[in-house]
Amino acid sequence: MSWCSTPRSSRRPACAYGPALWFVGLLLMAPVARLPFDDLTEVTPALVVIILMSFTLSLGIGLTSGFVAYPLIKLIGGRARDVRPGLWVMGVLAALFFALYPY
Repeated sequence: MSWCSTPRSSRRPACAYGPALWFVGLLLMAPVARLPFDDLTEVTPALVVIILMSFTLSLGIGLTSGFVAYPLIKLIGGRARDVRPGLWVMGVLAALFFALYPY
């Protein structure tokens, strides 16, 4: 394998980009303080997104799970009217993604 065919990121040590990733992670956690913790139908989908982003190491899987979790939890909590029609469509499409995605 020649030097030109290796990915650019593999030529940088983790100590070069690790601190930047920590800083970005801290910036992403700042909106958590503004969540309405007294409303479980708002906090639970956010927690699902954060947990799945962390454990799957995939922003896409985490965000897609939020599109499924938010309308589903609102429906279970009896507040389905709070969900806009477009989010119901996104929830169905995201659920299809999880059902059909070849893991």
